[in-house]
Amino acid sequence: MVFYNEKYVGLIFENSKGDTPYKMEVYSLSGEKIMSKEIEMNLDHVKFAGKNVLMYDDVTCELISLKGVVKFKHVFTKQLDAIVPMESTNTFLLMTKNKIEEISLRYSLKSPVTKNKQTAEAKEMCKRVLESGDYYKALLIISEYVETELSPPPKENKKTKKKNQPER
Repeated sequence: MVFYNEKYVGLIFENSKGDTPYKMEVYSLSGEKIMSKEIEMNLDHVKFAGKNVLMYDDVTCELISLKGVVKFKHVFTKQLDAIVPMESTNTFLLMTKNKIEEISLRYSLKSPVTKNKQTAEAKEMCKRVLESGDYYKALLIISEYVETELSPPPKENKKTKKKNQPER
């Protein structure tokens, strides 16, 4: 499979040497290799979304950065007709037969996740999200680990507030 935009060209092909069935490579238009990543599945739709690769089929979605980091991976319970990246690289239109939703992903993690050495917490989050089977349950689970619109507001730093000072 070949996919491209005005800055990059991407290829997905069978992986004859690795542990996964497919490999994805991304090149600049000048031919410089930007990213090479082994992937588990070759999804029906692949496109660039800013500095990410968006892959999806009727129920599965995966967003991978051009550095090879999986930023989002989810299996939906409802059939997807399309996912359209918006101008903001973390906002997407999620289209099903019955509705269109605007979703935003926030990447500021509360605990660090490195490219090849995910923390136990990150692996736990991925497992819980994939097993949730429901978009809203998954979003609530993700909100426990990353900032989303469902995350509680940040706690006030009590050290900076003086004793007996009224709140404003």
